[in-house]
Amino acid sequence: MRGGGRFNRGGMYHLLSNPLYIGKIKHHEQVFDGLHDPIIDDKLWARVQATLSSNRIERKRRSNAASRSPLAGKLYDAKGRKLTPSHACKGTTRYRYYVSTDPKAGCRFPAKEVEHVIQTAIRTDPEYRTAQAQSKIEIGDVFDLVECAAIHEGEIHIQFRLTADQTKAVRVPFKARRRGVETKLVIPNEQHRMPDQVMIRRVLRALNWTDRIKAGESVKAIAESENVSSDFITHNIDLAFLSPEILRAILGGKQRPDLSTAQLSRRRWSMNWAEQRPGFVS
Repeated sequence: MRGGGRFNRGGMYHLLSNPLYIGKIKHHEQVFDGLHDPIIDDKLWARVQATLSSNRIERKRRSNAASRSPLAGKLYDAKGRKLTPSHACKGTTRYRYYVSTDPKAGCRFPAKEVEHVIQTAIRTDPEYRTAQAQSKIEIGDVFDLVECAAIHEGEIHIQFRLTADQTKAVRVPFKARRRGVETKLVIPNEQHRMPDQVMIRRVLRALNWTDRIKAGESVKAIAESENVSSDFITHNIDLAFLSPEILRAILGGKQRPDLSTAQLSRRRWSMNWAEQRPGFVS
């Protein structure tokens, strides 16, 4: 047993919910009278347990709100298999996905992208906008109107409610771009494409590395401080010298739809801004 460390939240909850404080002993799910004397009274114990219970409920509500998957139970693949919510964590960042229930299918879709496509398709639908203007649709969460959606090869089929007794089906074409087991959706001619946050973070890191190198820090020292390889930095440092036009395009999600962050890393960018533009901005 090693001491000197901090209590984490789970450890504190376990400690404060131990009935030893009131002269009792817990065995599995049962609590028995102990042979020792209590060190706090029952009123204080009850107040502490009420506070712990209240905090658990509040934390659960906040967690559910932050990680809500509005298409749960409504999203399917081309073969009619449900795509269920899942997530992965990298550091303190939580990434949500919709994944196939068939392990052999081996595919997952970024939840935010799928939700954005479906939400945009409904909100920009002429009949939806007309029904909304005529107050036939109750203003609220667009996802509540979705009855079902299916991701097919090159198309998303969406069925949603226009009024209490009328539904509509729309199809949104897309190009699939594989990234490992993840499938990224590229919507042709989309006017309101979501900015690629991975790409933005990569450019910001390159800008930061450049500032640190100018201040006299070595590539090796930067790599060690960020737990990456020196090659990773040298392969991405060119992004710090992209033109203002291209930087604005990346921030606004207006780069070429099929351009990925990995492609940026592999390409050697010219320091001439005029030569950077072809093939970059959509």
